[in-house]
Amino acid sequence: MTKFSLWALATAAGLAAAKDVYLDWNVTWVSAAPDGFQRPVIGINGEWPCPQIDVDVGDTLIVDVYNGLGNQSTGIHWHGMHQYATAVMDGASGVTECALPPGSQMQYRFDVNQTGSYWYHSHDMGQYPDGFRGPMIVHDPNAPFHYDEEFTLTLSDWYHQEMPVLLNAYESEQNQAAFHGREPTPDSALINDAVDTKIKVLPNKTYLVHIVCIGNFPGHTWVIDGHEMTVVEVDGVYTEPYPAGDKFLRVATGQRMSVLIHTKSDTSKNFAIFDTMDVNMMFFYEHSTPPPGYNPNATAWLVYDETKPLPDPPSFASFDNFVDDVALVPADHEPILEPVNRQIIIDAASKEINGITRFTVNNETYLPPKVPTLYTATTVGTELSSNPEVYGQVNPFVVKYGEVVEIVINNRHPNLHPWHLHGHQFQVLQRTGINGGYYNGLFSNVSQTPIKRDTIMVQNNGHTVIRFRADNPGVWMLHCHIEWHVEAGLMATLIEAPETFAQTLQSPPDSHYKACHSYPSLTSGNAAGNEGLDMTGLATEPQPGSEGALYDAAKQSSAVHISSAAPQSTSQAQAPAPKPTSQAQAPAPKPSSQAQAPAPQSTSQAQAPAPKPTSQAQGPAPRPTTRTPVYKPSTRTPASKPTPFAQGSVPKPAMPKPEQSPSPAPAAAPSQPGYYSGYYYEHPYPQQDDEDTETGPANNGQPDQPIQPIQNFWPLPVGQGSNNDEQEQLLSNLCLSQNRTMSTEFFCCSDLRPHIAHGARERHNFDDFVKWAKITLPGPYETKFFDAQFIIQLIRQSAFRSNQSFRYFLPIRHGKYEEIPGEIAERSFELSELKLGMRSSQSILLHQSI
Repeated sequence: MTKFSLWALATAAGLAAAKDVYLDWNVTWVSAAPDGFQRPVIGINGEWPCPQIDVDVGDTLIVDVYNGLGNQSTGIHWHGMHQYATAVMDGASGVTECALPPGSQMQYRFDVNQTGSYWYHSHDMGQYPDGFRGPMIVHDPNAPFHYDEEFTLTLSDWYHQEMPVLLNAYESEQNQAAFHGREPTPDSALINDAVDTKIKVLPNKTYLVHIVCIGNFPGHTWVIDGHEMTVVEVDGVYTEPYPAGDKFLRVATGQRMSVLIHTKSDTSKNFAIFDTMDVNMMFFYEHSTPPPGYNPNATAWLVYDETKPLPDPPSFASFDNFVDDVALVPADHEPILEPVNRQIIIDAASKEINGITRFTVNNETYLPPKVPTLYTATTVGTELSSNPEVYGQVNPFVVKYGEVVEIVINNRHPNLHPWHLHGHQFQVLQRTGINGGYYNGLFSNVSQTPIKRDTIMVQNNGHTVIRFRADNPGVWMLHCHIEWHVEAGLMATLIEAPETFAQTLQSPPDSHYKACHSYPSLTSGNAAGNEGLDMTGLATEPQPGSEGALYDAAKQSSAVHISSAAPQSTSQAQAPAPKPTSQAQAPAPKPSSQAQAPAPQSTSQAQAPAPKPTSQAQGPAPRPTTRTPVYKPSTRTPASKPTPFAQGSVPKPAMPKPEQSPSPAPAAAPSQPGYYSGYYYEHPYPQQDDEDTETGPANNGQPDQPIQPIQNFWPLPVGQGSNNDEQEQLLSNLCLSQNRTMSTEFFCCSDLRPHIAHGARERHNFDDFVKWAKITLPGPYETKFFDAQFIIQLIRQSAFRSNQSFRYFLPIRHGKYEEIPGEIAERSFELSELKLGMRSSQSILLHQSI
């Protein structure tokens, strides 16, 4: 209750100091049984449900994310956040970032300049329904309505099997042949990720209730028994107050709605909160029937008195009288955007491709690129960035800055689809009912102040018309928010104002590039990672089966470095809804944190329903119990929209804590064998070099200068120079003479005197390799030698042998390296010139190469 009282005080004062909100998250497996069935779920810092994020408008949110899952990649999308000037923080894997592999870390940082109800979730290969999602509430000290306190209700469907298993069954030939590609059926419905949620309330108070649909498939209808609900916000947009009266309210997956309720004046009884999943979507529109005894409902309670019984939920004969969200009016009364400069027609449908059901946009199914689309847009040049062909089969639409864009979505499918647009809240001009037909012009009764939101449910065999102004440069997904359909290709990509990217976009932080190199994924070139419109190596058709976000380091490295063919699932296609057979893995420990116990394996035996909830009342939306956000005061004032940053001149913000702590440099001794760290990223964006600089004997105690790539190179044997400085320069040239499109970082171990690492990042990576080598590679070795000497000894390569021998090592996860066969490494990394330039046996660590 403290939270409510303090927030009411802040609201009354009408003040909220802008601040930095810092969160340090380790994404891990957790064992949970929200509906009585024990299974592994994806949590944060060892806990689940994932915590609610509470920020104030004007705050800066900074989240360090470490992937401790061990067997899956991940990433976080901040659903509903516009990300003005920070499109690189949108969090969609393959679109605005690379997937974050196990053992890696990345940081998200963006200003929160919107108010209302939002949520965060994994946007990586169908992962979030395994539990990686939570609400995000942006508080407004000047909300246009009064309330005393607030709480959050999340609504979701839930599955007893993990998503990789379900996705593999869903995208199988067997499912297509037997069930026409039907989606898996949820096992239960959850409210606040539980079946026994209780919300303690006080009498005679006005509560602001945030309803957030964080599910996967069906829409939800809910009722707070005995309490009238008044709609005041949808998807972060304030509305004119709309009393629901005797009509039902509903939300689709991805949608949010805030309502005001006024509690009773006495505490004589408690009241049920009833939620039901849309059985039409799950069964009747799919021409199937519910399993015997299937329960699509969930119940929670408003608890006035903990000593009073918890009532049964209300019953309803039918659900056919709903509030039409298109009829809502935005509180700001923004007029309809016109004239239209660009109209986009999307015909959404489905068809069978290679024996599986795929969804299509204008007859093309979405296929993921090898290079994140935003990285392609910023590396191919201004002319190509406006050519949709450069983006591959991501259903791209290019729009210019300032255009009023109208998108018509014709749903040529017999089921409903909630369409979500990243980066914008759009006006909804019209939407038909079920079987309402396809677009043939605007209706005569279109509102002059249409409602705005970021997710709209499109009725089966009908259409909707939305508009927005293209004033947010970036790459934004437009997709159905049913996760089954996302993975089956029902997505389009909006490339907005690419002609302005040089002046409007921030550069991705180093942690994002490091995630790409660790995965590994390409970061430049067209969708295939090639120049121009050469799409060699890019998949053109989907294949049966899916592994979801499961991560195989060897397969990923092979797919990027060696094979020109698109990766395909090697797992056997399964029939729909098999019981989980894979044992949950232990979460990978975050560096310097305690390792957690393995999540238990899901059993095949169905468990009994959860026991009747106790009468003990619980607080509102769950919050983390072991970690508290660090609030750091700021002198900034809230801004409605950040000023665009000029490309190449973006100062990196001061971080509340470093992404990595550099290890101290070893003492240098000219008489000892050493190493040179050749470090060069070919960034898709020009960047300022604000790396930590270190001093060393090679530069007479002066800071090292930024290393530049050598354009004109011919090999010379090391040792032909007149002094050690020339030898070091030659080795520098050798290390940096690789194919520049590969953005390769690696260490060359030589018999030259030690040369200081170029920056803290290389030192950290080198030390990681040393620690691994000491434990893994066979000795003998003597601990008195310097780190560089350890490397040479531990891999049994003497710098004084006459024969020439090379060994190559590639990181496969945090603290783990894999030896790459010489012939593969030389062919994939074009190292033949490098070998010619070395006098004696050397060892090369290929680090985070893509």
